[in-house]
Amino acid sequence: PGMFIAFLAKWDAVKMGEGKSDTFVYLNTAMVAYTLSLITTVLIMLIFNAAQPALLYIVPYILIASLMVALSRSEFKELWNFSITEDEEPRAVEKHSKGKKDK
Repeated sequence: PGMFIAFLAKWDAVKMGEGKSDTFVYLNTAMVAYTLSLITTVLIMLIFNAAQPALLYIVPYILIASLMVALSRSEFKELWNFSITEDEEPRAVEKHSKGKKDK
């Protein structure tokens, strides 16, 4: 779930960079879903007096919440096809720091 939430944060950042979003709507939704899933886990554990694996609730909550946001914003296909590529910045920093060492 953590990697998927990081993916959603990157998606939000890209959308904000494109000017198509003003807030981290996917990240905020995922965090609310995560919190609700933990509450559900604890409630089920208390009601049935048996330990429950948290991932049993975390994964569906986060996936369903992000799916609903994507569908409501008509961005599902775009989100599904999105992939994170390497940023060019770290390479530029490396070249800059190498240039200083060479001097």
